[in-house]
Amino acid sequence: MKITQDFVLFRAPNESHFKLWNLGEKEEETYFVFHSFDNKITHRLYKKDEASLSYDELSKVEFDLNLKPIDQSVKEQSHDEYIERCNYFIEALKNDELDKVIFSRIKYADFNEDFGEKLVHLAHKYPKAMVYLANFNGETWMGASPEKLVQIDNNELTTVALASTKAVSDNRDWTEKEYKEHQLVVDYVYSYLKDFNPNKGETKTISLGEIQHLKTKFSAQLKQEHDPERICNLLHPTPAVCGMPKEKAHQFILENEGYDRSFYTGYFGVISKDYTEVYVNLRCAQVFANKLAAYVGGGLLAESDAEKEWQETEWKSKALLS
Repeated sequence: MKITQDFVLFRAPNESHFKLWNLGEKEEETYFVFHSFDNKITHRLYKKDEASLSYDELSKVEFDLNLKPIDQSVKEQSHDEYIERCNYFIEALKNDELDKVIFSRIKYADFNEDFGEKLVHLAHKYPKAMVYLANFNGETWMGASPEKLVQIDNNELTTVALASTKAVSDNRDWTEKEYKEHQLVVDYVYSYLKDFNPNKGETKTISLGEIQHLKTKFSAQLKQEHDPERICNLLHPTPAVCGMPKEKAHQFILENEGYDRSFYTGYFGVISKDYTEVYVNLRCAQVFANKLAAYVGGGLLAESDAEKEWQETEWKSKALLS
């Protein structure tokens, strides 16, 4: 099999096959959505036809994609540039302008285009993540996101609060800062779902590859008629990728982070009348000709240390690029 046209390839958590959607122009009730962090772009991708591929079949697929060259105007931050800008963010937190804010950066790497093998590797490494490769509208993105923004099945809504990060090899207990960071996300999710009378589960530690997070699950029953995209936009962007207060942190990032996140920390996934499964676009990269632009970030509080944040993004990028 050879793939040359616009498509979406994805594997839901714990599934054994990838779905391949070759894309068409006919609007259908079911579609794949890509929504940008800044809320300015929403791509609704409709399938022309669909196939199911095993891992073995996918590893043998040929990809002939017309990848565009990397945008040379977007530079990778040096250590000193990162520290200076990170301290600017932390100063805003110390001055009580924000309660929490996410600061991210781009990391470039050389890349060869054996997409099938890379997707199978991601699928094995992150069995609980939504793994995808998408080629649409002149862009190519891939990733393995562990964070579900929202799932709606038979009018039952489920979502998670996912925040705080440490390495699986790190045997220490979670710190007060990390629990505080997670609680901010829990409080945020509950506040936006309170009209649905949500049920909140226990906070647990989950492992995803080399990384651990704190996770709390929410569920709620919706009325018969609901708009999945409206609910997605209600929760997006979460404090785990933006900050709090939501609107203020969002605007602060757009004005001060120094680059366009595009679809990184936006959301993506399948939306339909009967079933919706949408993820926050984390652990992702944009693919260019011979290059990969990987995105990494971390949550900042007033007590954060810029050098420690740099080190965290360094090992996060290594985990992603491996």
